[in-house]
Amino acid sequence: MRKQIDNFRQWNEKQLNENNNKTLIVYHSGYIEGEIEPPFYVTDNDFGAESYGGDKLYKFKLNLNSNILNLTKQETFKIIKMKIYDNNSKLFIKYINTGGFGGYSKERAYNDYNVLKKFKNYYEIERKYLEIINSELFEKIFEFGFHGYYDDIHIIHDYYLSEKSTDDEKKTIDIFEVLYQQVKNIDKLDDYSLNSFGKYFFDYAKNNNFDAYKAWSTDASGQMRIIEYCVINTSILKLM
Repeated sequence: MRKQIDNFRQWNEKQLNENNNKTLIVYHSGYIEGEIEPPFYVTDNDFGAESYGGDKLYKFKLNLNSNILNLTKQETFKIIKMKIYDNNSKLFIKYINTGGFGGYSKERAYNDYNVLKKFKNYYEIERKYLEIINSELFEKIFEFGFHGYYDDIHIIHDYYLSEKSTDDEKKTIDIFEVLYQQVKNIDKLDDYSLNSFGKYFFDYAKNNNFDAYKAWSTDASGQMRIIEYCVINTSILKLM
């Protein structure tokens, strides 16, 4: 019996040691000089990392026992992103990515903010969005019958430009298009939805004591989907 207990203890200690030493091989392409600084991006896909070019492909061990925020889970991503619209979307105008590839212009950012700030939180935004899409105006738009377009937003836009639309209807459609973008992308796990507010997710993870977050991204070609880790506490990485 004592031998069985000793064997169990040895097995348990081995399991604990294995769990405490869980690591993932990750890669970073570029050139590192001196200490790495956060945010530092790595991926477990070597081909995805190499696609970004750079002088060298670095290989690290990532400590999986670290406190890593999992933004690859749709519900987690949505709950955290919804907080952007609290307090009349003050975080929207603070964090929305302007300039660069796929970024808003500053003019568009403030235009959208002037619409979004009328609503206390995401739930009010979604409620107004559904109210408009279920309104008589939208019944009128789809009864009017623009055909040959691959999605509803093109039908709405075509009605907007037609002689059928009134000034008041155009104002409603302008509001709808702003709300549509937010609702459509609230839980979409892609580059656009994430990187529109990239600094927000970094700050959220850092302020809530996460060592890193992981999220869906794409390689530099935009063709291959990869999981990217944004590392905040660089001590969880060990260069190989």
